[in-house]
Amino acid sequence: MWICGGITVDNQNCPQVPFVILIDLEPMKYQSVYNRLRRIEGQVRGVEEMVAKEKAERDILIQLEAMKSSLASTISSFLAEIVEKNKTTEGSFLVDEDWLKSILRLIKKN
Repeated sequence: MWICGGITVDNQNCPQVPFVILIDLEPMKYQSVYNRLRRIEGQVRGVEEMVAKEKAERDILIQLEAMKSSLASTISSFLAEIVEKNKTTEGSFLVDEDWLKSILRLIKKN
């Protein structure tokens, strides 16, 4: 299954669209993160429209904060999925400790 210009198709033969983005959906390792990013993308489009229509600054700021919160939540969810997918049955982790520390430093910066 593929997504082609926003249309889900069974193969790589996409209909004629102004732009084509192919994303292989089989298997999608992080489907929930992908879904969250699509919702955030919709929020961005909404704020772009608000800016273009010169809506009230307060309303735009509220929506920007909502996007920021959604993105932070997505990052947390993504990390939780990484940790869960790399956990052994004994409770230890398969990821490299240095890699994990570098990810945590990156998060703390933001």
